[in-house]
Amino acid sequence: MIMQQMKPTETPMYKFNLQTDTLLPFHNNFFEPHYSVNDGNKLLAVIQNGDEQDIYEIEDDNASYSKREKIIAGKNIQFPKSIPDRHAISFIEEGELKVYDRDTGALTSIASLDSGYLYYDWLDSNRVLFTAQDEQKPPHIMSFNLTNHQLDEYKSNASNPSLSYNKKYIAYQQSNETNVVHIDSITGNDHSTIQVDTQGVLPYKPSPDGKYLLTNMYTNSISNVVIIHIPTTKIKTLLRSTWAEYLDWKL
Repeated sequence: MIMQQMKPTETPMYKFNLQTDTLLPFHNNFFEPHYSVNDGNKLLAVIQNGDEQDIYEIEDDNASYSKREKIIAGKNIQFPKSIPDRHAISFIEEGELKVYDRDTGALTSIASLDSGYLYYDWLDSNRVLFTAQDEQKPPHIMSFNLTNHQLDEYKSNASNPSLSYNKKYIAYQQSNETNVVHIDSITGNDHSTIQVDTQGVLPYKPSPDGKYLLTNMYTNSISNVVIIHIPTTKIKTLLRSTWAEYLDWKL
């Protein structure tokens, strides 16, 4: 699933089927779509409502997308995500990573994120990963535990964590390696590195089997949306001259 950072009326959401090699556009009034990890038939997305930005849960019917439920309203909302095995969501509001419990209505602030490192993801039902930056050392991935509020360093000299839909693989970058992505299995048994001949790659999403990486390859103001076959490093271009701010991969 691919979508640019523009008004939803001006740019479609795309879906690419790797098995059939088909790319289809869907025009809707929402943006920032992400698959729900608890129900693959639903999306979390943002809908502009006057000065507010509302997060909705939307049935992924590949048609009208009219079956939807409003979850919460906010300001300058980005990157809504479902939390594994919880009736709760997370999102960034004005640079603050927050968690909203859909049962109790409780809203919890987790961390203030650097504007250059807004990509985050959930490792499991308790731990969320995000990038922290300070003057003492390079960017590093932190883990916040939602149950006991413990904050730990998950991976040093690393940034922009992105996990596969099934939480079996994690992709990340290291300092000064904008054109390199590392992909690890969560068990630690497998490690792959992808390096491209462009200025950089971002954002990115590993496939559930760990064999592919969906990403933007960019140089200056030119960007293409591609799929990289990790074992062979073969690159397939999906959309030319397109920057996709929101990428997700379900199956």
